[in-house]
Amino acid sequence: LMAFSYNIITICLIKFTSSVYYAVAGGFKVCLVIGMSFIFFDQKLSMLSLIGIIISCVAFVANSYLTFKEKQANKATKAVLNEEESEGLITGKAKKVEEDV
Repeated sequence: LMAFSYNIITICLIKFTSSVYYAVAGGFKVCLVIGMSFIFFDQKLSMLSLIGIIISCVAFVANSYLTFKEKQANKATKAVLNEEESEGLITGKAKKVEEDV
């Protein structure tokens, strides 16, 4: 049942984001598991391990933020293009014609 649920969640994640984002999220998950193992199993945390975990988590958050901003920019561009396409004879709105001088 857990494996089936994991597969459904994976399919939904890839459908709504991308396979690259799924791979990045997998890396983030590994970093969280390693970080939590230091806490729960009372392991000694070296400075190098801590820096590696922090860099991975920051990279994941930065990637998520940049992907989100890119999708917002694409939506805004599509909205402007759709608005321009809605002008013309079919809608009854006058289409703007630009002339090169």
